[in-house]
Amino acid sequence: MQQRSPVQIAQLYGPVASALVGGVVAAYAVAESRVDDFSFSDAGVISVVITPQWAGATAAVVAAVGVALLHRWGRGGLASVFAVVGALAIALPAFVPVSAQISVTLNAIGAGAFLAAAAFPTKGHRGAQTALGLGVTTTTLYFGAADLWRDRVPRWSLTLPGDSYPVPSTVPVWILLAATLLVGGVAALARPNQEPGDIDARLVKLGVVLPLVFTALCVWLGSTTSPGSWVIAVV
Repeated sequence: MQQRSPVQIAQLYGPVASALVGGVVAAYAVAESRVDDFSFSDAGVISVVITPQWAGATAAVVAAVGVALLHRWGRGGLASVFAVVGALAIALPAFVPVSAQISVTLNAIGAGAFLAAAAFPTKGHRGAQTALGLGVTTTTLYFGAADLWRDRVPRWSLTLPGDSYPVPSTVPVWILLAATLLVGGVAALARPNQEPGDIDARLVKLGVVLPLVFTALCVWLGSTTSPGSWVIAVV
């Protein structure tokens, strides 16, 4: 029996580990970015872009567009760039003061890009696809369990004039670094089972339109506090 090389092992099992870690990190970042007083804000557009629905929908749209672009060009190197850029967007508040209002959207964009990079190697790999969905769904549904082992830093959008109330990174930098090395490395070695450009445009449109429509409905109906609603937005 021929022994597999390290590269072959990485190509075989790497997508599963990368998808699971990428799904967990992205979903955790979105859930952690929740602003504590979002249900009390009535400042027009600001009251929308600080809601969990907006965070989930933005991450979903960025991920859908990112996956489409990556599979259109079929380049693992570009997927690695997505992972790095996504991680940098999530980690930015750890190095530069960022207000809670801005951090929700910035963090969601980073989470979406990171999720797209983790999803790139899963094409044609059922185990990796399952791991990606499991990572996102499980982390979203059981995010509250994280409070058992850490003290969550409050995030407030309503502040005194001149006080931007900067927030920390949603995911610790050292965890982001490790996750980026894994996701970016696996993406660079990935050889998805499809030709470049082989992407269903209808699915991409669905992945973009549905989260936006859902967010618009939540805003119109005034349903911004239901946990079940924003879980669906994230998925």
